[in-house]
Amino acid sequence: MRVVPLGLNYLVTSRLNLWHNGTRPLHPGRLLRAAARRASVLGSRLGVRDVRDLTISEFEVPPTVRSAPQVLFMCRAWESGPHDSAYSRADCEAVNEMRAACIRTGRAEFGERFHGGFIIDEFCRREYGDCLLPDRSSSERR
Repeated sequence: MRVVPLGLNYLVTSRLNLWHNGTRPLHPGRLLRAAARRASVLGSRLGVRDVRDLTISEFEVPPTVRSAPQVLFMCRAWESGPHDSAYSRADCEAVNEMRAACIRTGRAEFGERFHGGFIIDEFCRREYGDCLLPDRSSSERR
């Protein structure tokens, strides 16, 4: 099986998100853009809409292929530097450790159905060698 980066970075919001709608706090620019997206007669007739404005119900789609569910958890670990404050270093370490625990637990609980790990770099190889992605091509940037 070949795995490639999916680029799953989409803004998904609730239709009740008042900040995104431009109404709380009142922001004329956001309010105007939100109204234009909703009221565009030409856009709605052509089936064109702003793909950056997905709601949760539009983003979720039931699977069409009957297969065992898979778990995907790809992340990065952050190396704190000497210039970082003690608070920042502690935060970095806590996030990295939590992510490593998620990876280890995912592998233990889901076995072959779990595809995940840290994106491979020198820091992760040194500190979290047991938590790396199984294939370097999964973490290559294109």
